Amino acid sequence: MSINNPSKKRSDSGVALLFTILMIGILLSIILVLSNIFAIKLKLSAETRYSVSAYYAAESGVEYCLYLRTSPTPVPDPPVLDNGATFDTGDTCASGNIRSVGSFRNVSRAIEISY
Repeated sequence: MSINNPSKKRSDSGVALLFTILMIGILLSIILVLSNIFAIKLKLSAETRYSVSAYYAAESGVEYCLYLRTSPTPVPDPPVLDNGATFDTGDTCASGNIRSVGSFRNVSRAIEISY
């Protein structure tokens, strides 16, 4: 013989909903933490790429100074880099120590050579 107890059914009626909301909250927290970690990694990856571009711009500045030492009298204009990077050698092209600073998207790298 089965006896239905209506008070027991009322107390169990919201457990599944509460459990579902709790699990969605935990999953959402995990997703937010992982997306924050991945966003930081992507930013560092982009800054590394910018650093490499700035380094090669600085190297272009050194090559430009070395070219000026061997070029004929009409001095050529500094090269324009396709990716938007720039370099600045200042007045160091005339001396034996060349210092070139390359910049790309707020990242700067410098090269200095002595010969």
